[in-house]
Amino acid sequence: MRARKRLAESISDDCVAKGMAGAAPHACGPTLGGLTCTESHALAISADLWNAYLKLPVLHPDETSEFRHKLHELQRIIMARPTLEAMTLERKTGKAGQ
Repeated sequence: MRARKRLAESISDDCVAKGMAGAAPHACGPTLGGLTCTESHALAISADLWNAYLKLPVLHPDETSEFRHKLHELQRIIMARPTLEAMTLERKTGKAGQ
């Protein structure tokens, strides 16, 4: 639990230090699909998680495939956020997102 809190604080602190907390898409540099700075960091962390996982010894023949599948599910959720945000904005305001 502490590690997760430190990680979240680290992402937040990094974005705040760059003046980008809650910033518009692309504020922390090039990101894909209109992700915010924090979403972009979360996606990068998922890639780091994969690289760290690959260093672990394999204990079951299916575990790497299962881990990859679950990680891709997580990444899809993160990458869908700009679309969900636009849909929410459109529903609330009646205007299509930009």
